[in-house]
Amino acid sequence: MPYHSEAVSLKWEEVDKNIQYLILALMRAVSGGMILAGFIIIWLQIKFNKTKLTWIPLLILIAGTIVGLTSLYATIIVQTNTPGKPPSFLVVACLVGLLIGYIFNLKSINKNSIN
Repeated sequence: MPYHSEAVSLKWEEVDKNIQYLILALMRAVSGGMILAGFIIIWLQIKFNKTKLTWIPLLILIAGTIVGLTSLYATIIVQTNTPGKPPSFLVVACLVGLLIGYIFNLKSINKNSIN
C-alpha cells in the first residue's frame, strides 16, 4: 500500500528484506482473519434471511464491529505516529454500513412479528 511507504519514509525496495517478510506475514495473517470474518458474516446474513432467528443480527454486528474497530485502531496508530495516511475513512464507512445493515435486520424482525 502506498501509505506504508509514507509511514516508514522508505521505498519498498529500501526496506530490509527481513522487515519486508515480517510485514507481509502480518498482513497475510490479518487478511486471512478478515476474509474469514467476512465469509462468516455473509453466511450468517443468508441464514438470517431464511430463518429470521433474532440472535443473528446482533452476532453479525458484534463480529463486524470487533473487526472494524481493531482495524480502525490500527489505522489510527499509523496515522498519528507516522507520516503515512491510511484509509481510515474506509473502515468508518464499513462500520456505518454494518450499523445500517443491523437496523434493516431489526426492521425485518419487527415486520415479521407484526405479520
